[in-house]
Amino acid sequence: MALSNKKRAIKARRKLNKEAYNRFRRYTAMQAKKTAARITSFAAVEIVFLIVLFCFL
Repeated sequence: MALSNKKRAIKARRKLNKEAYNRFRRYTAMQAKKTAARITSFAAVEIVFLIVLFCFL
């Protein structure tokens, strides 16, 4: 009986770890996407500014 409880506990813990890991992966992927979007938008703004500057020169 004690053994089966132990096995059940191990299984439950493994499942929780898996879920937490997946959640963490999803979160980091989301953060990476946000950062990439921020960088690309910033780069676009910079390019526009450079074009405007070159037009005025």
